Amino acid sequence: MNEKRDIPVILESVTMDDQYEGNFTTRRVLLYTLRFSAKTYLFGPVTSATKDIIKKTSVNYIAGGSTSDSRDVTYSVTPRATKDYTGDVLTNLAEDVDEATTTINVVDGSALTVKTYIDIDNEEMYITKITSNKITVERGKDGRTAASHVNGSEVLAITAADDALIEMGDDFGFSGEYTSGL
Repeated sequence: MNEKRDIPVILESVTMDDQYEGNFTTRRVLLYTLRFSAKTYLFGPVTSATKDIIKKTSVNYIAGGSTSDSRDVTYSVTPRATKDYTGDVLTNLAEDVDEATTTINVVDGSALTVKTYIDIDNEEMYITKITSNKITVERGKDGRTAASHVNGSEVLAITAADDALIEMGDDFGFSGEYTSGL
């Protein structure tokens, strides 16, 4: 949003609790409680938002207290489409597939790529191996339920072009990157 706002922080009260009993060698606890109010802005739902609201998110966990950053951790994620929006048909199924099958015969495996996502009848799958016209997949990715598919069903590509078309309110997945100083 590229906005900068001054947020007033108001100290409302200070209370002190002196927990001291006994002589001067006994431990003494002074507890100060400070109460603040911050005036801020609340933003409601955005009805005219564009598809490009969040492109990437990073969370940095800083260990602190160390002269080395070897315990610091960064986790970065980018939204990724979990279904095909562009209608890119790569091939078709060459046989019926039940919900337990992980090796699938397709008509032409030449347009498929290992380590990519595909969509068959709204089931997202991840390709782990390709041997000619047989693909090995991980079924039901990103919470999708594995289902049966019939011979001739379209095998759709989920690509960066689909990532750019993620609809508002879509239950998208994440591609993540984890880095650690360890």
